[in-house]
Amino acid sequence: MSEILFIKGGTVVTDVDEYVADVVVEGEKITAVAPNLPVPEGAEVIDATGKYIMPGGIDPHTHMELPFMGTKANEDFYTGTAAALAGGTTMIIDFVIPNPGQSLMEAYQTWRGWAEKAACDYSFHVAVTWWDDSVHEDMGKLVAEHGVNSFKHFMAYKGAIMADDEVLIKSFTRARELGALCTVHAENGDLVSHLQKKVFEEGTTGPKGHPLSRPPEVETEAAQRVIRLAEVIDTPLYLVHTSCKEALDAVIRARGKGQRVFAEVLAQHLLIDDSVYDEPEFDKAAHYVMSPPFRPKENQEALWVGLQSGMMQTTATDHCCFCTDQKRMGEGDFRKIPNGTGGVEDRMGVLWHHGVNKGKISRSKYVAVTSTNTAKIFNVYPQKGAILPGSDADIVIWDPELKRVISKDTHHQNIDFNIYEGMEIKGSPEITICRGKIAWRSGELTAVRGFGRYVNRPPKAAAWTKSILEQPQAKRSFTEKPAPKMVKAGLIQLSNPINDESLPVDVIKQAALDKHVEWIHKAGKAGVQILCLQEVFNTPYFCPGQDKRWYASAEPVPGPTTELMQGLAKQYGMVIVVPLYEEAMRGVYYNTAAVIDADGTYMGKYRKQHIPHTTGFWEKFFFKPGNGGYPIFNTRYAKVGVYICYDRHFPEGARCLGLNGAEIVFNPSATVAGLSQYLWKIEQPAHAVANGYYVGAINRVGTEAPWNIGKFYGTSYFVNPRGEFLAEGSEDDDELVIADLNIDMIDEVRKTWQFYRDRRPEAYDELFKI
Repeated sequence: MSEILFIKGGTVVTDVDEYVADVVVEGEKITAVAPNLPVPEGAEVIDATGKYIMPGGIDPHTHMELPFMGTKANEDFYTGTAAALAGGTTMIIDFVIPNPGQSLMEAYQTWRGWAEKAACDYSFHVAVTWWDDSVHEDMGKLVAEHGVNSFKHFMAYKGAIMADDEVLIKSFTRARELGALCTVHAENGDLVSHLQKKVFEEGTTGPKGHPLSRPPEVETEAAQRVIRLAEVIDTPLYLVHTSCKEALDAVIRARGKGQRVFAEVLAQHLLIDDSVYDEPEFDKAAHYVMSPPFRPKENQEALWVGLQSGMMQTTATDHCCFCTDQKRMGEGDFRKIPNGTGGVEDRMGVLWHHGVNKGKISRSKYVAVTSTNTAKIFNVYPQKGAILPGSDADIVIWDPELKRVISKDTHHQNIDFNIYEGMEIKGSPEITICRGKIAWRSGELTAVRGFGRYVNRPPKAAAWTKSILEQPQAKRSFTEKPAPKMVKAGLIQLSNPINDESLPVDVIKQAALDKHVEWIHKAGKAGVQILCLQEVFNTPYFCPGQDKRWYASAEPVPGPTTELMQGLAKQYGMVIVVPLYEEAMRGVYYNTAAVIDADGTYMGKYRKQHIPHTTGFWEKFFFKPGNGGYPIFNTRYAKVGVYICYDRHFPEGARCLGLNGAEIVFNPSATVAGLSQYLWKIEQPAHAVANGYYVGAINRVGTEAPWNIGKFYGTSYFVNPRGEFLAEGSEDDDELVIADLNIDMIDEVRKTWQFYRDRRPEAYDELFKI
């Protein structure tokens, strides 16, 4: 008889939803998910009250037992996967890396033998490090007979495993034939080799030479080049360990054109910067030598925005452990330091603490980027990455209050260093279950050597032809608090309370904030479920002038105003879209909207893409164009997109929001009567109809001194996917505009008007020509 686990009363968190339910596990599978289930006879009951029940993590990038740079990674497939289970990860995807000239099949069988001792489930990417007819044949065998659907390509490590453009082209072409995914380490190996020699000969021989020889430009050039190669060959592409803003920008541009490009980010690149290489002690600095190296701190925000916006889909570790004596192989010559850091045990915890706890990502986004997206991209969903009947019972029961201090003295990774040493985190696994077996409970590791099973991954994943949002999602298997068909949405249009230029900026800003808070309370008491405020809501519209004093009104996002709004959102169970003047770093500002979920979680932000610069609207003096794409926020009540003011004149972005899954798009604005007023009720209803979603358009009211450029004409409104106006504010009055939105209408309209079916992206090349 199979063992039965009954997980009682926890909050199930999926990539799209969360709800209180019981979960039944029989043998290796989940057999039921529903509230108030009867306890099966003989079941072990696990009380998960106050805990989160989530899919076990999937790390798509590890290197156990890797032979590399004259040594071998110290972590083997048992110790590494056991450590993964201690941290809440229940599956890894490792890499088979043949030597140039070695048969792919021979290398694959070698790695399969090493992995037989794994404690959790595993699969393999296979690297293409050279080319002849046998590689072409072996790729076919691996896909057809061995469940391999992804091939790795190193553009770095010249003279060893680097694939030049000819190999890339042949391998990409073959992968396309097979329905396999091309994954790429993007660094220009020729340039790295040149810079390593130059830096070393100039006298920098210690670990500091490593980042100097691999600057962001090295990664960016390779990313741009391989994206174009994949575009020409018409094959999907997955960039591993994307570490810098410029490489991410290349991904965003490609995805904006409709190219299927995925990007992975390492947990450590989100949290650690290049100051670690300034450490005078060789042993410590050498432990941070990995490729790509840690980057200047300003890259971290761009990477977080990439996750928030969906431009980066997965998180990984590149777990590759070399102990201190191995790192010392490069003492006196940084080029010989084995590249690699650990982290497979800590990824889930540090991302929860610095992502969820700090409001950077929601719990559902956390599940998506640590598990479900990887399962979808590598075609093992819903076997993995889901809490569903029939899915493998890979489950982590997460205690959000559990605190621990990360240390090499207490971790389970087989390495004498921890890159997060001394970091205190809140939120850790209480129990990790791998295919129905408890492997970690309350600090005790009970992983079983050899329990892990190889996971076949079929070719032609849906993720390679559809947006992740368009794929089948984890649906509840019961009816309990179903997603409402009707959503009560609200818009607040207000006049600026102070028009005295002589007052300090912070006084003017506080008065606007106080006035809006009063109206937010009104919205909450009226039962509004999703609320949007007007453009840069807590300041006047200062762009008619070019007065530098208004830079002082900018603030970080998330920051103090976001935190205030998080409290109000949680108080009323109300999603709030908060347009703010954002300071990203000293001297860099954006016109931004933060999105806060109904539980107070900061979900991310949209940055205004199109910035006008003309008489009365000197916005480029104040705002940098947005760099975060067109994110959709899967809030408690609906999928929300934002398109700020001047953006509305550009239908391309409105279509991107629709393609990314928007159900409601908010357009917070500050616009005065004049040349474009008649467009106010033309463009946005057209967007709603063309893209099959609701639009909420917000405009402020009144006049604002000292600029006096005209009257802000209000008339905030909601329009449905048929182009029909549902509610409208006045031209002059402070007002809360409320409408009930029937989300089911979106499906009805799209079935009638098949604009998505009939679109022709392949015919729109002219759009991308300057």
